[in-house]
Amino acid sequence: MIISLYFKVVYTKKIKYYNVETSWNLVELYDNLKPLVLRDFNINNFELLDSVTSFDGETEKKPKIEQTDVSLKDLYGDNIHHMCIYIRPI
Repeated sequence: MIISLYFKVVYTKKIKYYNVETSWNLVELYDNLKPLVLRDFNINNFELLDSVTSFDGETEKKPKIEQTDVSLKDLYGDNIHHMCIYIRPI
C-alpha cells in the first residue's frame, strides 16, 4: 500500500510529504529517499528518525532508524499512518 508520509529536517521548518510503499524494508526506504532528499533539501548523507519510538529527550536526538530488511508495515503497524520521519544530516 502506498501512503504519504511527512518528512522534516531536524531543527528546521523544512518539510516534505513523500509517497512510500509500506512493504518497503528499511534499506529500500533509504535507497528510495536518497535522490529525493538530495533534490529537495540538498542533503547527501542523512539518517532517518521516527516520531513514534519511545525516547527520553528531544526527538531530533533519537537513535537513527537502522537499515534492515524489516518492512515499514511490520515495524510500525498502524502507527505508520500517524507518524513523522525526521531527516538528520550526517
